[in-house]
Amino acid sequence: YLDHAREVAKKMDVSGDAPAQPIIFTKATTSVIGQGEPVPAYPELTGKLDYEAELALIIGTGGRDIAPERAWDHVFGYTAINDISARDLQKNHMQWFRAKSLDGFAPMGPVVVHRSTMPEPRGIEVKCSVNGELRQHATFDQLIFDVPAIISILSSGMTLLPGDIIATGTPAGVGMGFRPPKYLQPGDEVVVEVTRGGGDAGRLDIGVRQVDGREALVIRYPADRVVYPELGRGYRTEIRVREDGAFFGDWGSARGDEVRITGSGDGLEAWADLRISVPRGQD
Repeated sequence: YLDHAREVAKKMDVSGDAPAQPIIFTKATTSVIGQGEPVPAYPELTGKLDYEAELALIIGTGGRDIAPERAWDHVFGYTAINDISARDLQKNHMQWFRAKSLDGFAPMGPVVVHRSTMPEPRGIEVKCSVNGELRQHATFDQLIFDVPAIISILSSGMTLLPGDIIATGTPAGVGMGFRPPKYLQPGDEVVVEVTRGGGDAGRLDIGVRQVDGREALVIRYPADRVVYPELGRGYRTEIRVREDGAFFGDWGSARGDEVRITGSGDGLEAWADLRISVPRGQD
C-alpha cells in the first residue's frame, strides 16, 4: 500500500515514491500460529515489536510463468495474517527474513475464504486494532500491485506450489509510523480483520447452542454469499471428536441464512474436523 511505503520512507528518510517492482521477502513456516495464540515478545531480542495486518492469498493450483490474466485461476482463497516484525532486527541485519520469522510472528486465520465467495478488491477491508484502537484500515484495491501482478511476478521463473501463502502487503498505520512510535508491549491485544465492506457482512458466525432440545453446531452466513444453496435440501455430516478420533453423524438442516448440524460432542472445541458430503442424486 502506497501510504505504508510513504510512512516507512519518512521514518527511514528515504524516497517515498512507489517502487517499480514489488518488494519481496519470505517468512519461515515455523513463524505461523493460530488465532488467539500469544505472540512471544522476545524482550531479549527486540524492543521494537510491530504489527502488520495483511490479506494472505493461498495458492490452489501451482504453476510457473503465470500470465496476469490467468493469475486468479491459481488462487484457492484468502485469509488474514499479521506480519509481526521486529524493527530493530530488521535494521540490524539489513534484510527482513529474521526480523519477520521468529517463532510466533505469523498469526493467521481463523478460516480460509474460498475464491468463489471473494468480493471485488474494493469491497474487502483490511484492519488492525491494538487494545481497541483502530490503527490500520484500507481496502484491498489500494494495493500498489494488484493480485495478477503479484502472482505473475512471483511465478516468473519460480514455481508456486499448492498451499503457498502470499501475504500481499500492509496499509499505513504500523507502530513504527507514529511519532513517537507505538510498538507492541506484553499484554497488548492485537486484532487483525479482513472482512467485506460494511463490517460483519462477510463474516461466518459459528457457535454451539441448543436446537429443539439437542446441542447443535450453528453456522450463520450472509445469504447472498451461499456457494452451494442446494445443500439445504439435506446432506450428511460427520463430526470428528478431537480427543479420541471417534465419529458422530447426524442429518443437518438449512433454513434461510443458517445451517444447523446436530451431533454428539462437548461443545465447539470438541469438533476439530467437520465434513459435509452431499447425498447421492443431488448436485
